[in-house]
Amino acid sequence: MEEEDVPRGEAVEEAARILMAAKAKPKRTIRFVHWTGEEQGLLGSEFYASNPLYPLAKTAGAINMDGFRTLKEGERVEFEVTQGPKGLQAANVRKG
Repeated sequence: MEEEDVPRGEAVEEAARILMAAKAKPKRTIRFVHWTGEEQGLLGSEFYASNPLYPLAKTAGAINMDGFRTLKEGERVEFEVTQGPKGLQAANVRKG
């Protein structure tokens, strides 16, 4: 795993841990998937798209963590998820 990928992986794992700890009961199943080989040509995501573990027709969305970075102590980012012309998107992003 590339050094820059570590914070992303930790963020995905932390999100899964928080949902489990909260005993969340979402209406839809949530799958946490990590891609590999993206720097070599989207190998992981292309493989999954061609060989999905779950039907792609039942996949409602995905969160791409490529832009994720580690925040400095005390720094935070807030945003809302809204429906945009191409699907869900982050809106009202605020840094503080």
